[in-house]
Amino acid sequence: YAKRRGSYGVVIERDRVGVVRSGGYETFFFVGGGVDDGGSENGSLRREAREEIGYEIEVGEKLGEAVEYFYSNAEKRYTAKECHFYRVTLVKKMPEKGKHELVWISQDRIDEMHYQCYRWAIERELK
Repeated sequence: YAKRRGSYGVVIERDRVGVVRSGGYETFFFVGGGVDDGGSENGSLRREAREEIGYEIEVGEKLGEAVEYFYSNAEKRYTAKECHFYRVTLVKKMPEKGKHELVWISQDRIDEMHYQCYRWAIERELK
């Protein structure tokens, strides 16, 4: 398995979950992405939030870690997705638009998250 380390934000407001809708997918993602070699999880998460959804964020407490194994059709390889989850607060909408759309889903839609580990992180945070 090719190892892919990433940092992801769990945004919850008034029992709704802030997630990313990415073109071409019918499922949802967390804001976040890969951590570059030598990069920090918090720094990568803040950068990804600006690029993906056009927001400055505050990175809070680390909620946990999970590894999910799958075959990536896009990369044509087996991947071990090492996810580091953080509680995140949206601070400020930036003038530049993000690459993707931030949408709010209710708890009963977490089965629509792209990865099982994303569902796990939401369930853990909502306990």
